[in-house]
Amino acid sequence: MKLTELIQDMAYTLMAGTLDTDITALEYDSRKVIPGSLFVCLTGFQADGHDYIPKALEAGAAALVCRHAFSQVVGAGRPDETDQAQIADFAARAAAKLSGNALPPLELDRSEIGPYYTPLKEDGTPAKFLKARPLTDWSKCSHCGVCARSCPMGSIDRETMEAIGLCVKCQACVRKCTRRAKFFEDADFLSHVAMLEQNYTRRAENTVLL
Repeated sequence: MKLTELIQDMAYTLMAGTLDTDITALEYDSRKVIPGSLFVCLTGFQADGHDYIPKALEAGAAALVCRHAFSQVVGAGRPDETDQAQIADFAARAAAKLSGNALPPLELDRSEIGPYYTPLKEDGTPAKFLKARPLTDWSKCSHCGVCARSCPMGSIDRETMEAIGLCVKCQACVRKCTRRAKFFEDADFLSHVAMLEQNYTRRAENTVLL
């Protein structure tokens, strides 16, 4: 099944790759991920699935379902118990569908599907932050290397702690830095984050199509 079939009509942000990706399994345990898996990052009492994204990718995960990378406010408290139950039901139904001999096309109303998503700033104009990279407050940095180890793209130099490669704005380096030395200052990116926090903090109900 294609990823686009699984998430059609859901609210999402494509950070990298393509929606035309073949999904062969659904997993929330990184130890069980096989090539082609959709890895669902769940936050529990003992562990956070987001910490295992690198391991899931190493094992061949084709796609990730995770929290909003840009803001701690957007989607705060989600997934909750209701979401967890819906995720479990979705996984069971998707697994049953994937195990079938034929995958019939989804039947849905496409009349309200809009154009490809364009990130916006607070004033409603397009936000262009493709080249934005995290910066470092060297007065706080201890050169511990946690930012480099946590970067799923391997884009932070392990010697200099500077971002030198492709950045997908996941902010893993910002969240994992124990000294809060990593940060973004790109104006368009920060304006987009502010727009999201102003307009998308309400609770939205899940929509699942299978």
